[in-house]
Amino acid sequence: MNSKRRMDHSDDEGPHHSRDKFTSERRNSVDRRDIRDRDLRERDRERDRDVRDLRDRDRDRDRNRDRGNYADRRKRDSNSSPEDRSSDRRSKRRRSVSPDPRRQPSDGGDHYIPNYDKDGYTPAPRYVGRPGDIRFPPPGFPVMQIGFGVGPNPQILPPGAPMMPMDWSGPRQETPKDPDQLDFLVTFKYYSEFMQQSNPKNRLSDEDLHKKYNEYKEAFALKQLKTFFESHKKEEWFLEKYHPKYIQERAHVTKELKKELYKQFISDLKEGLLDKINNDASEDSTKQEDGSKIDTKDPDEDSNRLFIKSVSPNISRQKIEEMCKTIEGFQYLALSEPNPQKKFHRLGWIVFKEGTDMDNAYDKLNEQKIDEFVFYLARHKNQTGPVRNRITPDVACSVERLKKDLSQIQRLCDKLDSDIDGGFEGSTEIKTRIAQIDDNNDREEADDVKRTLDFHIEYLRRTHMFCYYCGSESDSVEELSRKCPGRHLRGVLGGEGKTSVNKNKEKQVNSAQWLKTLDHKIAYKTEPWKFENEVDKHGGTSLQKVLDKFYHEHVVEVDPQRKFKCKLCGKLFKGSDFVRKHIDYKHHDTVETTSNETKFFNNYVLDPNHLLPTTPPNPTAALNVPPNVTPIPTNPFSVMANAPPPPFMGFNFPIVGAAAGTPHDQIPRIGFDAREDGRDRGLKNSRKQLPRTRPK
Repeated sequence: MNSKRRMDHSDDEGPHHSRDKFTSERRNSVDRRDIRDRDLRERDRERDRDVRDLRDRDRDRDRNRDRGNYADRRKRDSNSSPEDRSSDRRSKRRRSVSPDPRRQPSDGGDHYIPNYDKDGYTPAPRYVGRPGDIRFPPPGFPVMQIGFGVGPNPQILPPGAPMMPMDWSGPRQETPKDPDQLDFLVTFKYYSEFMQQSNPKNRLSDEDLHKKYNEYKEAFALKQLKTFFESHKKEEWFLEKYHPKYIQERAHVTKELKKELYKQFISDLKEGLLDKINNDASEDSTKQEDGSKIDTKDPDEDSNRLFIKSVSPNISRQKIEEMCKTIEGFQYLALSEPNPQKKFHRLGWIVFKEGTDMDNAYDKLNEQKIDEFVFYLARHKNQTGPVRNRITPDVACSVERLKKDLSQIQRLCDKLDSDIDGGFEGSTEIKTRIAQIDDNNDREEADDVKRTLDFHIEYLRRTHMFCYYCGSESDSVEELSRKCPGRHLRGVLGGEGKTSVNKNKEKQVNSAQWLKTLDHKIAYKTEPWKFENEVDKHGGTSLQKVLDKFYHEHVVEVDPQRKFKCKLCGKLFKGSDFVRKHIDYKHHDTVETTSNETKFFNNYVLDPNHLLPTTPPNPTAALNVPPNVTPIPTNPFSVMANAPPPPFMGFNFPIVGAAAGTPHDQIPRIGFDAREDGRDRGLKNSRKQLPRTRPK
């Protein structure tokens, strides 16, 4: 019974005894710490008293010494000469102040820091929150990395964190982008730097770099052709100009128009209206001077044409013609080339027969809709003012070049005449007329060549709607007048060796390239088969290779060397040649579709006047940086969204980076020279001052 009671007593008293013991130990520890703190404070007070006593004693000693020195100096000066007094008047070094003994521990150990042993103590950094300090910003304020390596997400430093490292190394050198992945043609310098940095171990010579750069340009040109073709091959204007099926339909209409123009030209030629034609430039080369009569109708007088202001690239010619045929007297429709700067929209002219009521036609056709596209028309007016002519480079006036142009233009006239089944003989008619007007006067060889050349130039323009020096052909008189309203005049007065009137210095410098381009355009019209045989070199696709691949895919070998099958219909044959003949005869539409697709692409590629994707005027400037430098962000001092400005900046406006080239005095200060009142040092009310600009 007693043992049980003792056991119960021990169970009850044990926890209380341990808790009391811990409490007493904790109290004793606190007491010891308080005693130690009290002793340290008492020691500090005694040390302060000793310091004050030492300072007072030193001050009294210095005061007494100064008084004695002053009395001695006055006594000595009264008994000495003026020279001795001046030599003794020199400053004496005063006694240096002793260091504060409170800052130097007497025992050589660490000095006392209050509350060092308490939990949660963290030494505060110096200069926290002072104006102009950016090393330790206030807690919670977003800190941005300063330098060129600015990231999109600034980091927030916790209180007491170390200073964020700053990158002052400048722009990072990175490998330029692969030119094959860009949408524009890069310069040779950019390409060279890319090749050298992408293969630093294999240094290429200048010759190898030029060779690879030329290969890159050819590949880029082919990529541009394919890109443009895929983007526009379904548009009506593109199909009408390059697809074989649409070309045949337009060729028939154009031939009928050329027949009428040929009759008019031969009539004017025989009547002598073109005898005085001359394409040599004069000092006043702004008016038409071919000797023919100029129609000078009243500019307010309406002609037999209506002008269409805009035609969508997806609307076919057939739909517009069906709309125009509802008006009695409709003759034909003329459409212009598409304008890449206006989303490839075109212009149009609706031509009516003489005597048609144009007011009625305008009222019925204006604001008509085709496929939700509204056609806005205007009354066409004849151009009666002078036409500005263009001047050829001086190299086109040499005798050798004149002879070459004459030979080329005669072949071109014969080729275009042969394409029309109407018995055109333009060169023969011109030769006959020149023989009739020959006055048997002594003429230089260059003058005879010029006269024959000028007759052929006029024949091409008025009959075949072809501008020789432009190297372009139009399908209507209206389109030719829009593209090339004036004439091309030879730019040397009187022939070779005379004064030039060509003011286009760029064309004079690039005259060799101008002649090369002209010869290429004329050769494409006179000898098209040469370009078709070498279509691979120009970026096209060989038709024979495409057909061979088509036959190979559709001829299936069932039994080796014995049975073959047509993949299109499954019919069996004894030889592969029989299958190919079967495909040509029974599946001609499929073969023609494949052939037309290849011709469609080749017609666009071989056209010397084809359009290409537009690029910026200075493509390399689109990067806004040198080719081997990482672009600097628009706002290098960006801060976190919706973050308040720091109190030490003194700003009330968003922080933005200064643009490149900003004058130094206009760049906003961000804490280094700022004051708490928001003004820069040395400037008064700078926030109210506006930037001054010089009057223009």
